Amino acid sequence: MSSFLLLSSVEDALSILLHQARVDRARPSDEFIEHLSKALAAARHAMGMPGDAAAASVRGGLASWQLRMAFDHLAAEMDLHVAVHEAAVACRTSRSHFSRAFKASTGMTPSRWHMEHRIREAERLLAMHEIPLVEVAARCGFSDQSHFTNVFSKFRRISPGAWRRQMAGPPARAAA
Repeated sequence: MSSFLLLSSVEDALSILLHQARVDRARPSDEFIEHLSKALAAARHAMGMPGDAAAASVRGGLASWQLRMAFDHLAAEMDLHVAVHEAAVACRTSRSHFSRAFKASTGMTPSRWHMEHRIREAERLLAMHEIPLVEVAARCGFSDQSHFTNVFSKFRRISPGAWRRQMAGPPARAAA
């Protein structure tokens, strides 16, 4: 695996941890956010990125209150452009500064985080087997089931239907 792909995986994992902490605990502590930022900086350093790039992820990032506002706004709005604009306004930054600082703080661009959030919501809905795929697609803001399948497959490397079947486990055997 190339160092870029490994770093991308680490960034994604740390960003998901940060988001999950936000979902599970109403307010992740500043210390928790700082530790995740340092973990990201350490991962970048281990991948051979220059020291300035690793340090920039901590110095150039969003404050913890801004990160909380960003997560709230990005999670609440299905339209990416509206979500990023509203998050930037709430964080009292320009859109371009917000995008750079968000990536420095989380390791993901706002659009990547937003799509990951939509995919995680889709996974939650897919676990409810009674909801048809077309409805999952609509609830998660995809234009149609085909678009949903393409995006989900790109992000999870498995189709939504196959993911649902995999999560259901092996089929129950009929009693003889």
